[in-house]
Amino acid sequence: MHRVYTIFMMAMLMCGCYALHAQIGDDDNMDCETLIDDVILHARTKLGCPYEWGGSGPNRYDCSGLVNYAFQKMGVVVTRTTSTLCVEGERVYLTNIKRGDLVFFVSGQAPNRPITHVGIALFSARVSLLNTYSRHCV
Repeated sequence: MHRVYTIFMMAMLMCGCYALHAQIGDDDNMDCETLIDDVILHARTKLGCPYEWGGSGPNRYDCSGLVNYAFQKMGVVVTRTTSTLCVEGERVYLTNIKRGDLVFFVSGQAPNRPITHVGIALFSARVSLLNTYSRHCV
């Protein structure tokens, strides 16, 4: 089961990773790493909140709602949905992922399948995400 899950996750991760560093790194008041730390901190405050499709708080979130909440708490305006978030940043390879990057997922096997999920990378160079899952908690 673990092997099947790993293969499934790797197939989903092939969709792409996007860096918002270019958009938030030029702020004179706060350096990028501090901002990313705070974004992740705000997202982590919602651990245990139930998943709700289209949820954007204060106590229920979907994946893009959680991303939107965490960035907005730091004054960074990002769009609300996964399909619009995925075109905002700069695309990076999975091997170049950095803490704070957004990782996007697709589901299914059909060609040209849509992006359906997003998470915030917690570490550079390895995949560990802060995100929500259907019928589960943050």
